[in-house]
Amino acid sequence: AADLQSLLGGQSFEYVWDNASKAPEGSGKAICDSAKNWGCKVFTYVSSAGMYTPTEDTVFPMAETTPIKDSAGQAKFDAYAAQLGLPLVSFRPQYIYGPKSNKYDYIDWYFDRIVRGEPLPIPSPG
Repeated sequence: AADLQSLLGGQSFEYVWDNASKAPEGSGKAICDSAKNWGCKVFTYVSSAGMYTPTEDTVFPMAETTPIKDSAGQAKFDAYAAQLGLPLVSFRPQYIYGPKSNKYDYIDWYFDRIVRGEPLPIPSPG
């Protein structure tokens, strides 16, 4: 968390949106720890439905009661954020589709706007 704080020049944030962390390790742990220190109002975590283990009886879209993979880092991330007492909102899109569906293709667009202080609209067609 100290390295992250240093990179951010000591800034703090009331709202945190994380759609990159896969587990409470490395940068995932650092962002949680930093958000706790900042006293953030809402920590939004975009996970994925890939943490679930559907059975042959699973109805789609899957419910949150679908069994979770033992190795699911996303569940461990949720648990760590809850343990810290973060005001966590976590959601898991079933499937993200479209020409920019690979987050590594569009995440630079968001970071470019963030560092320039620009608004973060959702690109068309959403």
